[in-house]
Amino acid sequence: MILGGENKEDKKVKHKKSRSEEAPAPSEREKEELLLKEKEEADDKKKSTRSERRKRRNKELKMTTERQAAYGKINSKRHKSH
Repeated sequence: MILGGENKEDKKVKHKKSRSEEAPAPSEREKEELLLKEKEEADDKKKSTRSERRKRRNKELKMTTERQAAYGKINSKRHKSH
């Protein structure tokens, strides 16, 4: 009969190290610093509002004056920018 942790020929059985043995756990201060860094990064990425996204999208889709002239929508000679 084999009991837990023993081998047939009484060889040493290798056990996986627990996390505490592998590396020391980060201190409370280190954890707090990580949380602060994550919060700062989140603050830097300002949440865009729906209206801001809509304005940005409309600006991207807006037809340029050259293109409007090509379609004949405007007179390119009158609307020429200097």
